[in-house]
Amino acid sequence: MARLLVGTLVPTIAALGVFGVFAHEVARRALEDELGRRLATAAAGAAATILPEQLQAYGAGDEGSLTYANVRRKLEAARERLGVRRVMAVAVDDLTGRGDTAGTLALGAAAWELGADKAEIERARSGVPSASPLFVGHDGRPYKRAYAAVGEPGAVAGLIAVEGNADYYVALAAFRHRLLLAGGLALCAVLALTALVARRISGPVVRLADAAARLGRGELTARIPVETGDEIGFLAATLDETRAALAARDERLQMMLAGIAHEVRNPLGGLELYAGLLRDALAGQPERLAEVARIERELGHLRTVVSEFLEYARRPPPDLAPVAARPLLEEVRELTEAPGGVRVVVDAPE
Repeated sequence: MARLLVGTLVPTIAALGVFGVFAHEVARRALEDELGRRLATAAAGAAATILPEQLQAYGAGDEGSLTYANVRRKLEAARERLGVRRVMAVAVDDLTGRGDTAGTLALGAAAWELGADKAEIERARSGVPSASPLFVGHDGRPYKRAYAAVGEPGAVAGLIAVEGNADYYVALAAFRHRLLLAGGLALCAVLALTALVARRISGPVVRLADAAARLGRGELTARIPVETGDEIGFLAATLDETRAALAARDERLQMMLAGIAHEVRNPLGGLELYAGLLRDALAGQPERLAEVARIERELGHLRTVVSEFLEYARRPPPDLAPVAARPLLEEVRELTEAPGGVRVVVDAPE
């Protein structure tokens, strides 16, 4: 049962993990791409409200000019309308500030923070609004920028950079939480189903193993029940047929042994009678009486064997008892030792 649980749960956990990571990554990329497209559209819309001549009309030290104030007002209006974090304008040649709704980029100062987005800036200069990869701001939150050119390709005066919060990470965290919850519920369902299946499989298998052990001990009377209609039930039926065949063969064997024992017992009684007569006839010859005693002892062994055959045929419960080792070994010595042959010595306590 444990192996079945492990063999089922490990692939299930792996499959759920791979699916969860794949689904999370697909959702993250889709949301990130959507944010990039939204910011690129916002940047293009903000750039369309500003004339190239306006960005070229002021520079460092012109904070009080009406043109700068007008551009700042348009940038702020775009930020509020689009609902983004920050909108700024920079010169196309040296990326120096031309307006910043956050107020962190001074007029005419170099926008060093945009240096990591060279590829996106180049695409924006060619007239294609582009979004940067995610980056982490000073507050530790993820953000994304998009760039659009002010002016037509070949006559671009500046760039509009729109910076937005990656607030979809909140939704992504909720999606991840739901994935984990669904994965946990699925894992519990698989665990319960696997335990149920394992119990349905292991229970009959254990009982079949017990039945096979009983067959090995010679217990052939109790039938083996067929609990299911599947392969395990087929195995139980086959095992019960084997039990019935063994019981029938054992019964025939008992009958055969009983017949043999009865057939042997009759002449054995005659041999014992004639051995007694021989002993009486040789009463005056002690050396010959030892041979008669040996014959009678062997006849006694034969009677014991015949009795054991009959006892086996009747199948009585075994009667276990301690036996003295030395007398038994002495009998074995007499049976194995012959005149002129190998001499057998018994070394055993009394």
